[in-house]
Amino acid sequence: MGIGYELSLLFAEDSYDLILIARDELTLRKMRSDFLLVYEIDIHIIAIDLSRSTAAREIFDTIRTLNLEVDVLINNAGIGDYGYFSDQTLTAINKVMKVNIIAPVELTRLFVTGMIERGNGKILNISSLAAFVPGPKMSVYYASKTFLLSFSEALACELNGTGVTISVLCPGPTKTGFQAAVGSENSILSRFNLLSSPNGVAQQAYKDLFAEKKIITPGLINNSIRYFSGIFSNKQLAKIVFKLQKLNRHEV
Repeated sequence: MGIGYELSLLFAEDSYDLILIARDELTLRKMRSDFLLVYEIDIHIIAIDLSRSTAAREIFDTIRTLNLEVDVLINNAGIGDYGYFSDQTLTAINKVMKVNIIAPVELTRLFVTGMIERGNGKILNISSLAAFVPGPKMSVYYASKTFLLSFSEALACELNGTGVTISVLCPGPTKTGFQAAVGSENSILSRFNLLSSPNGVAQQAYKDLFAEKKIITPGLINNSIRYFSGIFSNKQLAKIVFKLQKLNRHEV
């Protein structure tokens, strides 16, 4: 759904074969059927929960068994948290870290070697505008996105000259299922319909990925927020985000 669905659509339109991965097999099967009605491409589906400790290796082994090569790896899956860190369970905290950090790192490590050997390949990690600021009441989620940004920038430097490029997408709030999942559907941005379109975000990401842009921040407002955040200290930014989180939840 959301950005992942729209990116898949753009690759299909350019005649890329697809390997679609998500938890819900029925949703994947429907997406595959819908795409095959329009596009003459091969589509493989892998239904798996990326919070499982063996998920990345299972995906890699399945794709190797199918004798497929991955030219473009998109680490799009992500989950969020909401609430005071001290109130959250270790199970919930670990799940966010496994999906947002461990899975993309392991998948990147497993597939990047083949890309380097072939001398070409592209990796797109989906971070967030949250990567540039601390996030009270969503502390682990914000930190995970900061990790992905730092990881992607470092790896981009390491891969220079190999023919393999890595980009990181840092969208602002976007109309996806994420808001409902973390309970922010009544946020200020949602209530005033200020969320970005997943189609628009995906189109910008797709264009900039092939232009080998390292950090992709779709939209003038999001770019302004990104650079504006550099004016304040992390202490000040944390207080601002904390107030916004309270406003989003009507807290006192």
